[in-house]
Amino acid sequence: MQVLNALKSDKNDVIKFCKNTFSWGDYISEIWDYWYLEGNLFVVRENNSPVALSHASISKKYRQVWIEGIRVNPNFRRKGYASSLIQHSEKQAIKNDCLSSFMLIETNNKNSLELSKKLGYVIKETWNFFSLLPEKPISSQIEFINTNTKIFDLMRSLELFYVDSWRWYPLNDQQLSRLVENQQIIYSNDNNEYSVAVITSSTHFAKTMIVTLLFGNDLGIKKLLDYSKHLANTQNFKRIQVLTKLNKINNSQVIIKKLSFYLMWKKLE
Repeated sequence: MQVLNALKSDKNDVIKFCKNTFSWGDYISEIWDYWYLEGNLFVVRENNSPVALSHASISKKYRQVWIEGIRVNPNFRRKGYASSLIQHSEKQAIKNDCLSSFMLIETNNKNSLELSKKLGYVIKETWNFFSLLPEKPISSQIEFINTNTKIFDLMRSLELFYVDSWRWYPLNDQQLSRLVENQQIIYSNDNNEYSVAVITSSTHFAKTMIVTLLFGNDLGIKKLLDYSKHLANTQNFKRIQVLTKLNKINNSQVIIKKLSFYLMWKKLE
């Protein structure tokens, strides 16, 4: 059994066995073209047809690989294909001097969690996904972080991740400075209690804003989300996806908790 680079012609065969992956369907049909262009889209074949796939997003900047979209045709499970895809991705990452591998696993997906642990992954953090809709302008008092604020120094001292197109990246000094320069980090200071969020737009899903809610109190979080809804409305986004380690958001607005995930990590060597 070999792990091979995906062919453009594999798309239709793959989509056929990825229609009902989750209770709500799957997103592979929406994202296949992006992954194919990025490269490192891998498949396993049986009888010359793809029966399993995964994508590896290798970041030389962060020296990490993000492994995503692991799918196996239900008729070909329990053959070790998922393990082979993950290990192949890791080998490609090591060739590119990556030091870490990350992936996301839904908290109730016990089989995938068990597999990842067998391959040496550990739970780094638990994250939650909330859905929010844009709204017409709402008055909200927020500020943009700059390099001269106390909160900037605080964030530099913490181990934080932010989400960009459903890939988790560390907020290191370089990335923090870039996001600050682009006015993508907003905060609220309520009696010296800080609430902070990072705003990005998805490169894979049309008109989708992603808000990484890092920390905060109820009042501050409301301000950040009110501003996000206003910004999404003025910039014609159709949906807002909120990713946070907070288990719940106490808010008067309509925000729906969708799923919870484990951020899995492995040291590559």
